[in-house]
Amino acid sequence: MKIIDTNVSGKNGDDKVIEEVTSAINGAKNGIEQRKKATQKAKEITNDKI
Repeated sequence: MKIIDTNVSGKNGDDKVIEEVTSAINGAKNGIEQRKKATQKAKEITNDKI
């Protein structure tokens, strides 16, 4: 996940990236909470800073 968050830091930065990607894919915030949870889990697995 380090690649997508190089210009932002911390959870708020991750949330911003997730919201932008979700909006681009869905045109809205459909599934946003699931994407945030999946991102957090992926970061835990890869030992990326949350």
